[in-house]
Amino acid sequence: MRLMMVTAGLALAGCDMIPAPAAGDQDVDMSGAMTMLPGIYEGSGEVRIVDFAGLDPDAIDAMKRRAARPSRSCIDKDDLADAEETFFRGPFNDCAYERMTMKEGRISGLMRCANGDSRSELTINGTYHSAGYDMTIDMRTQMPAGRMQWTQRAKRVAACR
Repeated sequence: MRLMMVTAGLALAGCDMIPAPAAGDQDVDMSGAMTMLPGIYEGSGEVRIVDFAGLDPDAIDAMKRRAARPSRSCIDKDDLADAEETFFRGPFNDCAYERMTMKEGRISGLMRCANGDSRSELTINGTYHSAGYDMTIDMRTQMPAGRMQWTQRAKRVAACR
């Protein structure tokens, strides 16, 4: 599952410890650009800005609740093999990166999407380390015109089974 789908913060009650890697786990290095451990990641998100004319306040509240809901996902070595090209695409299948860099602990990217008459641009900025990430995604759309900004954080909590 792609990193974008891992939108949930650490849900262990007050525990900020990350278990030692299991036998066979090792850093996966993509051309020196990014090193992360495969494993189970728990995370959450926070919707900070929702600005779409006419959007029902109940719909905005539902989006905020959905983003904050803890999630858990196994990210394996295959997912990491093409991380710079696919990690943040998630459900955005009609998207292409204009630029995407994951290097020296920094994430920076620009993705453009088209779906029928709708166009959107997503700016991605944040940090990562071998067992987690913290990033902000700022999305601006046309038809409908608007903006949404959210954060995503996740930490590795165990090896995949």
